[in-house]
Amino acid sequence: MSNQYRKPWRIQVPKEWEITRLEEITERITKGTTPTTYGYNYVDEGVNFIKIESINDQGNFLEDFFAHISQEVHEKLARSKMQEDDLLVTIAGNLGRVAIVTKDILPANTNQAIAIVRLNNSRNYNLKFIFYYLKGTSIKKYIQLVSTTGAQPNLSLKQVGDFEIALPPSHEQNKIADILSNVDEAINKTEAIIKQTKILKKGLLQQLLIKGIRNTKYKQSEIGEIPEDWEVVNLSKLLDVLKDGTHNPPKKVEQGVPMLSALNIKNNKVEIENNDSFISEEDYNKMHKSYEISEGDVLLTIVGTLGRSAVVKKEHGKFTVQRSVAILRPKNTLLPLFLNYFTQSNYFQNELQRRSNTTAQSGIYLKELGSINIPLPDVKEQKKIVSILLSIDGKLNYEEKRINKLKDLKMGLMQVLLTGEVRVKVNDEEV
Repeated sequence: MSNQYRKPWRIQVPKEWEITRLEEITERITKGTTPTTYGYNYVDEGVNFIKIESINDQGNFLEDFFAHISQEVHEKLARSKMQEDDLLVTIAGNLGRVAIVTKDILPANTNQAIAIVRLNNSRNYNLKFIFYYLKGTSIKKYIQLVSTTGAQPNLSLKQVGDFEIALPPSHEQNKIADILSNVDEAINKTEAIIKQTKILKKGLLQQLLIKGIRNTKYKQSEIGEIPEDWEVVNLSKLLDVLKDGTHNPPKKVEQGVPMLSALNIKNNKVEIENNDSFISEEDYNKMHKSYEISEGDVLLTIVGTLGRSAVVKKEHGKFTVQRSVAILRPKNTLLPLFLNYFTQSNYFQNELQRRSNTTAQSGIYLKELGSINIPLPDVKEQKKIVSILLSIDGKLNYEEKRINKLKDLKMGLMQVLLTGEVRVKVNDEEV
């Protein structure tokens, strides 16, 4: 193998790889148009109409985000009719997403924000290899260099045609595509597991937090049917502390006590490590004369994006919060984790929205928050419910860590395989 390299867009590839422009290996590069430009309307059912949001970063189609046009409009927009194995490249807004048109989404059409790239079949190119190369470092660098940035960044069809592609021999293309496809398959399977687990959790939140575990006798209450031995209790009566953060933040300092906002409460976690806002120890002491946020408190976002929550852990240490976050400290009749899960239920989320004010930025007053009723089992049943939900969260955390590792693996493999830094073996022989 030669150790000499060419340099397409600042990456190195083996000398024997062919450097070509995308336009030179395609039959056609075109784009669509917005139907309403010509007076056509979208319809509820019909031909799939693909937009940028219909394609995710992995290159998968998100059918929930398809629009639809009639067959008649599809025929009139003939230029942008898709065919199986067309490559789609987003060229406006979120640049550089790539997908391969599959038979199951056809018939389909698209707008001017997506380029349709149809390869020339007279030569033996591996479609999947081209797909991965278009998502690789070389093309990303090219896009950053040439994209225009007006109201939104965009690429012209000529610039897409000028994409430089480094092509290894066909058998090496096939092997690289197989390796990356296998990783993608594992990612897609893991994403499906995460999606189904989230659906399961959502259903369990509804069932367990309102109906309980194996209860057979129910009674009517002000919030609907609940187990006979449960109570409906005003949230404020179950808390020792119900406060929000400071309404007048003190002067920030470079180092000191972390001051968190609603942005730090997400994914059921208190994210302190990414915080860049601090106040002095002196100001912290003035703010917290009567109480300190401590282990077991539940933090709830109450301004802007309502209803994200997390339980404070000992390792979080000392910190304070802005007014967008409420501090809920349960009494011993209400487990912190039970309360945290309850805030995620549809019932509680709907109550937050119903009671929130409708100013420029949505929010809920503490008095309104405290007046929300909670269906309350005894502590023993709370523990059982929490145990079930924790096991589901454990499964989610495991799968999310797994998918992050797979994505890191894929990124690393693309970096070394698409540049020839690491050559693949074909029939147990390194190329």
